[in-house]
Amino acid sequence: MKTTKFKAWALNTADLHIRMNVDGIIMDAFGDAQMLCADSAEQLILGDLFQILDVQDIGLIRRSAAALTAGERISFDDPKFGDHGRRILVQRDAENGDTYTVSLTELKNHQILNRDRVEEHHVRAFRHAVAERDLKAALQPIVHTSSGDISHYEVLVRFPFEGSPAPFIAAAERAGLISHLDILMVDAAAHKLSCVGGNMHLSVNISGDTIQRTDLVDILVRAIDDHDFDANRLIIELTESSEIVNIETAAANVDRLRSTGVRVVLDDFGAGAASFGYLRYLNVDGVKFDGCFLATEASNVRNNALLRSIAGMCSELGMSAVGERVETEEDRQTLLKAGVTLAQGWLFGRPVIDDAFFERKVATTAAA
Repeated sequence: MKTTKFKAWALNTADLHIRMNVDGIIMDAFGDAQMLCADSAEQLILGDLFQILDVQDIGLIRRSAAALTAGERISFDDPKFGDHGRRILVQRDAENGDTYTVSLTELKNHQILNRDRVEEHHVRAFRHAVAERDLKAALQPIVHTSSGDISHYEVLVRFPFEGSPAPFIAAAERAGLISHLDILMVDAAAHKLSCVGGNMHLSVNISGDTIQRTDLVDILVRAIDDHDFDANRLIIELTESSEIVNIETAAANVDRLRSTGVRVVLDDFGAGAASFGYLRYLNVDGVKFDGCFLATEASNVRNNALLRSIAGMCSELGMSAVGERVETEEDRQTLLKAGVTLAQGWLFGRPVIDDAFFERKVATTAAA
């Protein structure tokens, strides 16, 4: 029976079970297809779940699913579906990272949180985790695309609660709290590099909100200067999840950070409409292409042309170019042909927890 394919799931009350690949293509389905407005489960097979799943935050679900590590899962509530709403749970397979299991459940027998309460929960959980340093850091290698030799590691924060950190970070940005985590990450990375010595290089993320505040950038600069290490070993990735409105202040703050010796790169490049504008005004050291460039078929002419053009520009300007979400050899070849010299993804290594990363305790109250 098809149900044996879902034996790893303890969610017996789920109305519809689906297995899909990393591109969102449904490989198998069992249960009530009405949860996806279809006549039968068989009708769903070979369909694209992210096109069929009609919810407002489909982009968030896609990004959160892609960010899951092996065995992790995350759930979303869709209160507008049917009479009672539905819960969507996504889990990345613990042994085969190319496969996801998705469970959809009608919420008539469950309590559903409205959007305001969900937001409040995410903010409260984020605030507590950062204040109590109840965090872990996972290091994922970024490699030279051609050889696979490690260039540096990105530090990815992990919260003590289940699932992707993306919804909690997004809620913290909307609440104006994300700078607390930014300061903590930069200080911890600088401390790590001052302790390990050698040739280790690390990259950490900071938000577009933080880069627009000179007072916060001053705190980041002090955190860097207070540690004895070659600042060129620290890379700050400027995320595009928060819009940069004050571009002049942001540009000055990027220059301020770079004056310490650290490198600054644009993260999520291509995910939003502002990427090219940021590249024009911000004097950064490189770009990291969003995984969307590799999320479609390798023969996507437009994506490949964009990769080639921007990677060529980066080479001409002496900037680095990283392609992320590289999960297959085909992905690596796509980057090589486009001239993208650095790569990150499961093909080269999954994030590995560094239990000692947050051993240094710092105060972040100045970021309020």
